Amino acid sequence: MGDSARQGSILVWMREFRMAQRICRAFQQDGARAVWAASLPEAIAAVDRDFPVAVACTLLGHSPSLIDLETLVAYQVLGHPFVTLPPMPVWALTADAGAYAREIEALGLPVHLIPLELGPGEVLGRMGPMLHEAQVGDLTSNRAGEVLLLMERPEEGGYLARYFSARGLDVRVAQDPPEALARLQRRTPAVLVCEDFTLRQEAGSALWGWLDRAGRTPPIILITSDPEWLTHVSLRAIPRNVITILTRPIQARALGAALRRLLRSAPAQAAPAASVRTAVQ
Repeated sequence: MGDSARQGSILVWMREFRMAQRICRAFQQDGARAVWAASLPEAIAAVDRDFPVAVACTLLGHSPSLIDLETLVAYQVLGHPFVTLPPMPVWALTADAGAYAREIEALGLPVHLIPLELGPGEVLGRMGPMLHEAQVGDLTSNRAGEVLLLMERPEEGGYLARYFSARGLDVRVAQDPPEALARLQRRTPAVLVCEDFTLRQEAGSALWGWLDRAGRTPPIILITSDPEWLTHVSLRAIPRNVITILTRPIQARALGAALRRLLRSAPAQAAPAASVRTAVQ
């Protein structure tokens, strides 16, 4: 994955094609990938396709409007029943900063206003520190190892994998417990993210049995769809190596923070499972 991909893409959202073209070109020259949207449906599609880290837009009385920005933020939080994405900061060129400032404060939106007369160049100048921070605060480099993801619905796992891959993380998705077990036996990932449906189904018995017997297994982040389970479950019922439990809908920011902490302490190269078993015999 290239440096620009790890730095994250920028959503340039405005109807004015020439201005959008100038801003996209400026971001690309600075090493960041830019994607253009002219309407709310295009912006929502970009969120699910490119997972941008920020928005550069105009507030000029048409698309995007302040209601459009509010809708996009709500979509990130409520658009998927299994995950909530952190809201993107927004930098907006506008000819009426005073009027918009009051509305933005009342709505609590992450929008930074830039007077229109300062021009598109000011957008890049003000977003520059944030882009640098996003690059430095990247989840990890691929050298830290692989994350294996097992969700009850593989399409949800694929969505999460694309989200974290857009942030520089090496993620692989297992379609079911037998595939997860086969992958673990071939190569131990740095972290296993596993939904708790595997504890309720016979198909998960072999997976958890292997994890319990192995001499060295990856740390496990368990995702539960039943928060009430946490209030009455016995500690002995929680498989070993489960280091944290998150509930659905998953907060991508919380999962990302857990992965960041684990991967920073992970070995540079995950050892093959066969080698681990040999070493402990």
